[in-house]
Amino acid sequence: MKKLALLGLFAAPVALMAPLAAFAQAPLPTHTVTIQMYIDGQPATADASSAGGTVFPMNSWWSAKNIGIGAGNYTLSPSGFNSNGAPYVAVTSPMSDGYSYNTRETISWVKDNADNANVSGSCVTGDPYALVGYSWGATQADAAAMAPTLTGWPRFLNQTQDNYAIIWNIHCLPQPQPVFPAKNGAWIPSSQLTHVDWTAVNDPYATVSYYYEVSNDWHRNSDGSFVTPVYKSSALSSPTISTLNTPPGVYYWHVIAKDSLSNTSNWSTFQTFKVLPN
Repeated sequence: MKKLALLGLFAAPVALMAPLAAFAQAPLPTHTVTIQMYIDGQPATADASSAGGTVFPMNSWWSAKNIGIGAGNYTLSPSGFNSNGAPYVAVTSPMSDGYSYNTRETISWVKDNADNANVSGSCVTGDPYALVGYSWGATQADAAAMAPTLTGWPRFLNQTQDNYAIIWNIHCLPQPQPVFPAKNGAWIPSSQLTHVDWTAVNDPYATVSYYYEVSNDWHRNSDGSFVTPVYKSSALSSPTISTLNTPPGVYYWHVIAKDSLSNTSNWSTFQTFKVLPN
């Protein structure tokens, strides 16, 4: 009998613990954020007409109870990341209810491309791609329906659902180069200035047009265009323009290429020539 009593004493704490298990907090539901690259308005692929195997550096910041607070870098690449092989798609680790997450693309702002970003804030730095903007939502359809914006980037705060972010990039066309007049600062009689030429821009995926601009003043706007142009052409299908009967004077000229997908080059380096009376 004494042995049974002792067993009863030891058993009592076990019985008391059982109800406490019911109060243990169940694991919080988890969610992910999917990030996808679009090129020229379409989901990026490794085809030469899209991303062509380019790797796009990204950075992110997160906070979630199950994984803590952190920041890091990743890439959108042909092999994807945690995406079952989907190209240019990355999926985060599961994050618990109430998570926060933001991400944005690493871009270049200067021509030296020291950061190897492959993407610029516009097509003026010589990078092969330019960032158009970001969009986001609860699903891919929601994110694709949002107009891309550069006034912010995907920031998901205190979330209790999956989310989706799209990074929108475009191809940048090569910069046209002046051909004729061949010499910068050339003096040319009006009768000999019959045309101005530049190098053709090759774009195997879309039709290229050129826009020629000339001014008596070299000052330019922030987008590279002349502040006070005296002539602006309409779309030109060939890398040349007739300049017959140009009045005598000093002129500055440059040209920009644009394709049918709205991709653009940087303005060519402006050149100057002086037209002399015949």
